[in-house]
Amino acid sequence: MKHNKKSSRWKQVNPIRALIGYAIGMLMVLAGIYIATLTPVGPLPEALPFLESNDRVQVTQGRYIFFIPTRESAHTGFILYPGGRVDYRSYAPLAARLAEKKAGRWLWSPCR
Repeated sequence: MKHNKKSSRWKQVNPIRALIGYAIGMLMVLAGIYIATLTPVGPLPEALPFLESNDRVQVTQGRYIFFIPTRESAHTGFILYPGGRVDYRSYAPLAARLAEKKAGRWLWSPCR
């Protein structure tokens, strides 16, 4: 029985087609990573009320945001700096709760 090239299960792969397929695949992966890095993560809706003053914490917004405990004067200060791709408002619950517990004045520099 003769072994016919056309009936072979494993055909010879054209190296140029393989290279083009590999390049297209890599471009798609890199484009996906690039698009993902451009999409910032926004704050949860539950975080936004913490940006308002209440009876325990005074919130001052301007170029910087201050969380100052209202019941006692704080002698310690902390700076909270937002991480990459995370909206600065996402840190409001953390800063407000720590200011409530009189852990000091909280300031953070939002990247706008």
